[in-house]
Amino acid sequence: MACLFGSAAMAFGFAAFLASNYIDSAWRLARGRAAYTRGEWAESVKGAREVLKKDPGNQGALVLLARSFARSGRDDQALAVYQRIDSAALESLDYLLIGDGCSKLGQEPMAVSAWLDAERLAPNDPQTLFRLALYSHKEKQPLEALPRARKLASDPKLGLRGAWIEARIYSDLDEPESASTPLERVLKVDAPSLRTIGIERSEVASLAARVNLRLGRPERALEILDSASGGERNRESRWLASRAFLQQGKASEVASALAAVIPPMPPLAREPAPYTSAVSCRPCHASIYESQQYSRHALTFQDRWKSPTASKHKAEGEIPDPISTRVRHRLTNDHGTTTLETTVDDQTYRAIVQYVLGSGNHGETLVVKDAHDELREGRVSYHAKQEKWSKTIGHTDLPPDAIGYLGRPITEDFARKCVHCHTTTASSVLTPAPERPHDRGIGCERCHGPGGNHLKAIALGLTDRAIVRPSAATADEVTNLCAQCHSPVSPTMSPDSPDFIRFQAPSLVKSRCYKESGSLSCVSCHNPHQNVATSSTAYEAVCLKCHSATKDADPTSRGARDASMGAICPVNQTEGCLNCHMPKIPEAVPNAEFTDHFIRVREDSSAGGPRPNRRQ
Repeated sequence: MACLFGSAAMAFGFAAFLASNYIDSAWRLARGRAAYTRGEWAESVKGAREVLKKDPGNQGALVLLARSFARSGRDDQALAVYQRIDSAALESLDYLLIGDGCSKLGQEPMAVSAWLDAERLAPNDPQTLFRLALYSHKEKQPLEALPRARKLASDPKLGLRGAWIEARIYSDLDEPESASTPLERVLKVDAPSLRTIGIERSEVASLAARVNLRLGRPERALEILDSASGGERNRESRWLASRAFLQQGKASEVASALAAVIPPMPPLAREPAPYTSAVSCRPCHASIYESQQYSRHALTFQDRWKSPTASKHKAEGEIPDPISTRVRHRLTNDHGTTTLETTVDDQTYRAIVQYVLGSGNHGETLVVKDAHDELREGRVSYHAKQEKWSKTIGHTDLPPDAIGYLGRPITEDFARKCVHCHTTTASSVLTPAPERPHDRGIGCERCHGPGGNHLKAIALGLTDRAIVRPSAATADEVTNLCAQCHSPVSPTMSPDSPDFIRFQAPSLVKSRCYKESGSLSCVSCHNPHQNVATSSTAYEAVCLKCHSATKDADPTSRGARDASMGAICPVNQTEGCLNCHMPKIPEAVPNAEFTDHFIRVREDSSAGGPRPNRRQ
């Protein structure tokens, strides 16, 4: 009995010890959490560590320690502690802090992943919405950012931040009427209050004035500029005021405002003006208008399918899959609607053609919407020169699922980027409205900007033409303007990729000719209002302005240099430049031929046999 009594006493004592420790740990943890709530990070760290000394695996203490480290800016330590915590113990706040820490350490993909986890646990948390909306906007994913910005705008505390992001997104999307409402909300708040949440009222006023000018509301634009400046305008606001006066038809006020814009705005400064469509350019620029409207630029977008619906020598509508014999495609037109049907074995998938991208010179690719309302880039593209269909560039031979034979899924932002480079402005196609251009394909205002102010300036006889003027820009500026579309969609595409040759601007800028000339640009060889010349003589004439044995090169011509600055070709001093230095590469992209714009001697040059590859 004594033995049993002793064992019972020991068990009771051990239980009491455990209970005491538990109570002590709970008390210390509660004290640490209270310190955390008060913002006393050192005390909350101390409380968490005291608990962890006795109970190293205590999840509550680990969470408190990680949060305290994060709040005090010790991100490395916070992330190290978070790695020791079971995911079941993590809340939305923890994923938010993990994301913040990763972002500060430059680990952006991990940060976004953590913020998305935070959003999954708390879809309406304003701090998470703010970070994800800001990130998507920065990464030029406006349609990803917009729903979060709208949701954030309804938050009582962070609503102004949401409204500010929402306005900037709509402005970037070329939808000024949608940007106007959230901007008016932010404008009602005084500058000190806005500054406390990281918003400068001068930036808000500038954007709001631009938005109203784009909507043809000069009176409201002037009201905003006057209230923001307090009578003292800076260079930006003076220029915007000149545009407001221009829209009001006040020539003398325009001249007075512009005289104070020092230095003058650069030639590529985009006008805050309504769009007028390419047809408004016709009365003054008839010949340019006619040639541009029949160029491949103007024909590079269609909202319905007009090319053949079948492969040559096949039954009506039948398009064999370029890879799999199990798959066949069919296009049908019915009252202006084109349907793409893809049959895999005995299962048929259908999608409605939304857009057709490409002029037909190289190819035409479909953007479709399937039965689940998901956008897809069509698996098959049409090549008019070969009168054949082939697998669209970038698509795998074997899709991950059967419906993938219809086309690969794309996001709305990806589709918008495609439309953006095939039209004057994507918003005119995706969200049409009376104040947007009605061009189909690329029109004058794609490169010259909205023309509303220009028409006013011409009517008033002003010397300032109020239009984007690439002819007055530097070679780098012109090339960058072209590069907005003639560059890879993905910034991570390697120059060593076989597809890179499709993108002329980033290829050209690698060339020694481009780097050393200071004046060579895309328009040195190409008239942007016409299709590219097909005669090699025209291009070689440009080369010989610099690389000629004669000393009479025209120094006033775009792209010209002093002849002594250009090396003279040891093979042929008068012709044949392109065969060696800019050859056409057949099948660089399947079913298409592209000119290599990286000017050099290629190892596989077709002229005179193989030559050393002088990549300088």
